[in-house]
This record gives sequence, structure tokens and C-alpha cells, in this order.
Amino acid sequence: MSGISAVPIDKSYNAHSDSVCMENVLPARIIASSDDDIPPEHFIDVGRAIGQEYRHILVGMDNRPSTDVIHQAFIAGALSTGAKVYDAGRIPLPALPFSDCDVNCMVYVSNPDNNDCMSGIELMNRDGSYFSDIQLLRLNEYLKGAVSVPDNYELHDAERICGAFDIYKEKLRANSGNPHSDANLRFFCDSLTHNTPVILNGRSTLALMVNCHMNNRSTERIVPNNEEDLKMLAKTVKANYGSVGIAINANGDRIAGIDENGGYIGGTMMFALLMDRLRPSSVALPIDTPMVITDLFDSEFVFTPSSYHRIGEVMKANNVKFGGSADGAFIFPSMSYVPDGIMAGNVISSIASETSISNYLDSLPEYSVTRTSMRYMGDTNLVNRRMDATLRSLGCDKVYRADSWRLDYGEGIFIITVNESRMTIDITVESKDKVYSTGLMEIATEAVDSCLKSISR
Repeated sequence: MSGISAVPIDKSYNAHSDSVCMENVLPARIIASSDDDIPPEHFIDVGRAIGQEYRHILVGMDNRPSTDVIHQAFIAGALSTGAKVYDAGRIPLPALPFSDCDVNCMVYVSNPDNNDCMSGIELMNRDGSYFSDIQLLRLNEYLKGAVSVPDNYELHDAERICGAFDIYKEKLRANSGNPHSDANLRFFCDSLTHNTPVILNGRSTLALMVNCHMNNRSTERIVPNNEEDLKMLAKTVKANYGSVGIAINANGDRIAGIDENGGYIGGTMMFALLMDRLRPSSVALPIDTPMVITDLFDSEFVFTPSSYHRIGEVMKANNVKFGGSADGAFIFPSMSYVPDGIMAGNVISSIASETSISNYLDSLPEYSVTRTSMRYMGDTNLVNRRMDATLRSLGCDKVYRADSWRLDYGEGIFIITVNESRMTIDITVESKDKVYSTGLMEIATEAVDSCLKSISR
């Protein structure tokens, strides 16, 4: 690989250089659920907060049953401030930036992570990148009532916006590579994003729907899709020789798959497939990304904090050509800075029409992965400072930090994360050699133990 860097934590992750998490900050995704005790009416207040700061707002939504009430509550709140709201209606998240309107903020009503919760919202800039911590802190001031609102403003109606999906579809086909393959590929699409097969059928492939329903009766599952959730898709692919399958979540921003033999393709292997096809000169990826990605490909890697919500922000700041994470979220800046599972599916269809995906995945080396955790007591900021000093004193030339530390010893890596919510220090070690992996685990645990002892003295 040509180079690796890590974005400094105080520039890419949060405003407090020693803190792993920020307290009382509006998250980039706000979920309304009984567990979080956030009623749908809360989104009227969120709409007001965003409407005061961003006067031209684009809103889209997925097809969940709970989406409509959140969608209407947010728009009502935003309109009450005199903001101009453009409503794209039900649309895949990756298509939202292609709406033809002049806005400085995008809001998407969805909850792609957990079907047990009601919908929530995702907050993005016009180019699809998620809100930064500074933007979220600013919105918090509005929610607390700390920022005054002008008394005089003009009220508007929400304006319906159409055509974004068609623009996105054409842009996606133009950016997908090899759209004129002569291969006759059957592509089974298990998706909570109902119009994904419409896009895929524009290629030489034949995309057939599995669980793509507009009547809200799609199979319930947690997304990103795991192997257990995709048994029906795997069974369908096995029954149709030479076909492959993809699974895309409710808003279209993440992907998993099934190869020709019915084998599950998780986020890491999907990442490897896309890297092998695209060969990007630079890649932004979370600091806890498995070693197979950084070990096999000759790209410049820029590590980001663990959440995929920060990838787009880092890509913009560093002019990075591709971004992705092991949970199946991939960003193609030629499209936008929104994670785009549909675009990834189109690239995968191009790969599958030319070569065997299962054969390629079987050729990848296997890595030994071991994990452990050690409990700590006391101030997390102090633990972070001492841990940083301890790890940098180990003599490893490649120490990277975002919200975790990644130490690369060439033949193996270890990742250390201070988990404030569980009061643990989590260690992950990875290597192609199990003996080498055991040695790295000893180095990592001794370093953590030394750090904790220095604090307790």
C-alpha cells in the first residue's frame, strides 16, 4: 500500500480532543422509539431547530409504516419557523441529493438500523455528507432555546419535488462500469428499498424482486443484513444456477450479498470486491476496518472514526476517491457523499457478469482475529491521555488514532478502543499467522495493563 494516515480526532470526530463521545449532543441520526423515550411530537421541535438554522430544507423518506408521522411532524416544525421546505416524498436516500432545488440542508426520515424502533431522521449537508459535530452542537443550542428566533418571517407551504430518482438512475448507470456486458446474469434483489430492482433492470442483468414491497409487508430483520436474515435469498440463488443476490436496507445506503454458491457476502468481503474492481487511489475507512482491506490493496488509506457517518466528512476534507466500512456502507464521490448501497449493487452486478464472485472470495487470505476486554475505573479522559502516551512509547512506527488506536506491525495489527459506556478497554488483534497474533495480543494486553497501573498509582 502506498500510504496510510489517520485524521486527527479533534478535526474529524469531536470538538473535545480527549473525549471519545460527546455528552448531550444531538446525534446525526435521531431515533424515535419507546426505548429512547422520544415521542413523535419531538420531531416538531427538531424541525423548528433545523428550520431556524437552515432556511431551505430538502426532506425525503423511506416506506416504513412509522415514517409518515415523523415526516409530517418534522415538516410542520420547520415550516413554523418560516423556512422553505422541499418534499421529495418516498425516495431512496442515495437519490435525495439529486433533487432539483436550491437547499442548504437535507433531512431523511428513516430508521435503517432496527425494525423494532419507529423511524427517525438523518441530518445531511447538500452534498450528502452527514452533519459535523459543530453543526450538531449548534442545533442543540436551538433545542435548548439558547438562540433567539426572529419575530418577523413569512410562512410557506412545503413544495413537492419530483424527478430526483430519474436523475439519480441515469447518473448511476453512467458511473457503474461495463453497462453493456453481454453476460446473461440473473440478479435477485432482497431489498426494503422497493425501486432498487428498477435500476438494476436497466443493465444487461435481469433483476428479480425478493421482499421488495410497497405495502410495508417486507420481511422484518435487522439491517445491515446478516447471514441468518438472508436465508430466503440464499435459497433462491441456489435454486437458480449462475445467479447472485444482493440485499439492501430500507433507505438504500447499505448492502450485503449472496454469491453464486449461496454463500453470504458480508460488508468486509463486499468492501474487498469493490476495492478490487475500482482500484481507487485513496480510500477513507473506519479505523477498526479489518486488516484484509489495508493489507491487499495499494491505495492511500485515511482512517476515520468508527461510525460510517464520519466517512463523507473526511473524504471531502482530504479529496479521497472512495469510502467504505465493514458494515456495508460505501461512498462514491462521483455520485454524492451519501452511502450508496444501490450504486454498490450496480458495481457488483458488473463484476458478477464477468467473473465468479465465489472464486474471488475463496482466493482471499484468512486472518486470525482474537478479542478481549479489560475493565477500567476512573476518568475516561485521563485513560485516553495515558493510553495514547503508552501506545506511542511501544516503538511501533505506524500508530494511528481516531476514536480508537490502530498499531500496524506489518504482519499484524491490534486495535484498542476505550469504551466509556461499558467502562472497558477493548482489544482486537488480527494477523494471518496465529502465533504472531498471540504475540501481538501479549503486547497489547501488557500495554493496557501498564496504562491502568500508571493511573492507579
